[in-house]
Amino acid sequence: TALTESALLRPCSAVHNSADAMADGDGASAEAACISDELADLVRSDDANKVCFDCGDEPATWASYNLGIFICTRCAGLHRSLGVHISKVRSVTLDVWTPDQLASIKQMGNRLAATHYPAPGAVERASRDDRAMLVFVQKRYARRAVGGGAAADFLDVSVPETVREAGSDGAFTLYCIHVSTNIRDVGFSPPDAPSFCVRRRYREFEVFYKTLRKFVEGTPNRLPAFPPKTALTRTDRFSAGVVEARRLAFEKLLSQITQNPNLRRSPPVLSFLAPPAEARER
Repeated sequence: TALTESALLRPCSAVHNSADAMADGDGASAEAACISDELADLVRSDDANKVCFDCGDEPATWASYNLGIFICTRCAGLHRSLGVHISKVRSVTLDVWTPDQLASIKQMGNRLAATHYPAPGAVERASRDDRAMLVFVQKRYARRAVGGGAAADFLDVSVPETVREAGSDGAFTLYCIHVSTNIRDVGFSPPDAPSFCVRRRYREFEVFYKTLRKFVEGTPNRLPAFPPKTALTRTDRFSAGVVEARRLAFEKLLSQITQNPNLRRSPPVLSFLAPPAEARER
C-alpha cells in the first residue's frame, strides 16, 4: 500500500516542528540529520537499494529522487547528462535533502523501480563501458514520459563498423552508422524505437559538416571540430589504422551533435541520417 504524504514526512517533519529544536536554533540541522539517517536506513534496510539500479555493480551512493532510485557515482553523472527535467540527482551522504525529496524516493526505491523502468537490454548494460551505459540510461529514462505527456525525442547513433566497396571511381570505405530514433521527421512513425543502418563515405561526412556549419551560423550553437584530413597516399587512406581512427572520430562527432537538442532535429542532421528507402517502407 502506498504511504500517504503525511506518513512519509512524519518522522523528520516532527523534528522540524519541535518547539525545543526551533527554540535553540538547531531545527534545520536536526531535520537534516534526521533526513540523512532515514536515507541511510533506506539503503541499509533493502539489499536492492545497496547496489546501483542501472549498472548493477557499484555501491549506490547517489540517488535520483524524482525517479526514486539509488545509483552509483558514474551512473549519477550519466543521469545529469539527461537533464534535470528527467532526472534529479543527489548524493546520499554529501548533499542536504529536503523532506519532499526524501518523501519522493521513499515512495519508490530500487526494488519497486524495476517494474516501472524495465531494462532496455542486458547486452548493452553488460558491456559496462561509458558509451554503452549512456545509451542504456537514455533508453531507460529519456524515452519515457516523465510526469506525463509525450515521450522525449531521442536520436542515438554509433559507428560500429566499416565496409569496403568498389564504385565507378574505384574502391572506397563506407562508415556504417547505426541509428535509433523516435523522431518522425527521419521517416518513421513507430510506437517503439526503430533501428536502421545508414552508410556514408568520408566525402559525405565532409559535405554534411559544411552544411551543418552553415546552418548554425549566427546561433549560439557550436560544433565539435571535424576530424582533420591528413595528407595521405591512396594506399595509406585505406589502411586499417587510418580507417579505424576515422571511424572513432566520426562516432564521437555524431554523438556530440545528436546529443545537442538544438541540432538533433535540424534538417542537415535528419537528412544525413535518413534511413534507406527499404527501411522507410517496413
